[in-house]
Amino acid sequence: METVLIYLVFANICFAVLFLFYRLLMRNQENFALNRWIMVSILCVSVLIPLIPVPNGGWFNVSDSRSLTLQKQQDAPIRVVPEGRKNVWEEKSNQEQVSVAHISGKQVETKSFSDNIHNTPQVTIVTQHSNVQQISLLQVLFWFYLAGVVFLSGRFLFGLIKIGRLLRRAPKEQVDGMYVIVVHGEFSPYSLGRYAVLSEEDYRNNLHEVVLHEKAHCGQGHIYDLFLVSVVEILFWFNPLLKPFRRELSELHEYQADQQVLAQGVDVADYQMLIIKKSVGTQKFRWATHLSNTYHQTKKRIVMMNRENGQNRSRWYALFLVPVVAVLLMSFGNRSEASVQTAVKGVPEGWVMTGSAPKDYQVSVLPEKREGNNVVLLESVANADPSKFGTLSQYCSADQYLGKRVRMAGYLKSENVKNWAGMWFRVDDSKQKDLSLSFDNMSDRPIKNTTDWRKYEIVLDVPQEAGAMAFGVLLGGSGKVWISGISFEVVDQSVPTTNMVKERAALPQGPVNLDFAE
Repeated sequence: METVLIYLVFANICFAVLFLFYRLLMRNQENFALNRWIMVSILCVSVLIPLIPVPNGGWFNVSDSRSLTLQKQQDAPIRVVPEGRKNVWEEKSNQEQVSVAHISGKQVETKSFSDNIHNTPQVTIVTQHSNVQQISLLQVLFWFYLAGVVFLSGRFLFGLIKIGRLLRRAPKEQVDGMYVIVVHGEFSPYSLGRYAVLSEEDYRNNLHEVVLHEKAHCGQGHIYDLFLVSVVEILFWFNPLLKPFRRELSELHEYQADQQVLAQGVDVADYQMLIIKKSVGTQKFRWATHLSNTYHQTKKRIVMMNRENGQNRSRWYALFLVPVVAVLLMSFGNRSEASVQTAVKGVPEGWVMTGSAPKDYQVSVLPEKREGNNVVLLESVANADPSKFGTLSQYCSADQYLGKRVRMAGYLKSENVKNWAGMWFRVDDSKQKDLSLSFDNMSDRPIKNTTDWRKYEIVLDVPQEAGAMAFGVLLGGSGKVWISGISFEVVDQSVPTTNMVKERAALPQGPVNLDFAE
């Protein structure tokens, strides 16, 4: 959703810049064929520029600010960055090999992640105990855009069906290579490929000139230009510049057709009078080429018929558009495809790669951003053992969270995860090193197969007797997991926990039943 909206913004910025430069440099030039080629190219280039991979850097590193998120964070996330955490974690991992709490009845046992992977129930991926999220403005804009696309697509298809019925059912007469269809009513003649639709009056009085004009449109392939514009108008229906763009492209079509008709020996004065008569005609279909124009357009057509051609000069003007396209490509080109080539492989500072088979997994820091946050890729190497797992982990002191309820949140995306993946968060006792006071590894809501970016949360209590916190993202078996935006924040007691460790039974105050009387 966000990617689509970003693409639309970038594509329309490119279109606006190129069209404005065209109007500044080329609009009044007489090289109609070149101008038409440039205008069609503007449509195609604007659509393609945001999709073309370009290397990172360039004049404007716009990819670093591609976030369009409109949701505000109520509280700034508290990130845990204690000094010396890597050494502490390595020492801890050597002692327990990244163990987790496994619930079995009322007893709390310590097992490896691989044990838990085999015992994980298959459930649908949901984020439990999370707050109900309100619909964001970003979602409203996206669905509003889709509604416009669906409406205009329906209208476009309805027009195609209507004209298809006309061409199929109406009687036709072949005149000079064109299929002429005569219908009742007063309207401006128009053509759809090799079909020319005329009124009865035009058939009687202006058949030769009209057929020559519409045949010129057919020979130049103008209908394909208008069809392309109609498709772009559906995709970019919110862009107000598309209406003047269509008008100017249609004018170029008429200039080209006029040139070809006059080259056939038609009297200039008679032909100009015909254009004036048809200047108020009704247009039937937006993708058809019409003989009619407004008064201003008709005046311009007559003026263009009498002007000398300046093709050589217009070619030099067109060269100025080349650096404009280069700047737009470097500014709005897609860097996400090139980012994989420049990914920095290796565990980020402060983190460590552990698990039952850490050598079967690798970590890469990607240059791409997601909502302003860095992205890390955790993936399995070839022939990864499906019974093994790797985890990008961190271990830190729990002092600043003692007596508080803490929410760990993060955004994850997966691809071909054969076993399961998820975040995990554990709170350890300060005295009993092997005792987990609270724990959650999302084994009851695992991430499987291929999923898009989604926010996941774990909420745990950090008791006063806590000594350390361990957390990370695990990947069991083969697959890929993208990680971004890991954060910690203190929440109030109204937020339910996701703790998988059952509360310990209360201890008696002293020895009881020593004589076995009960």
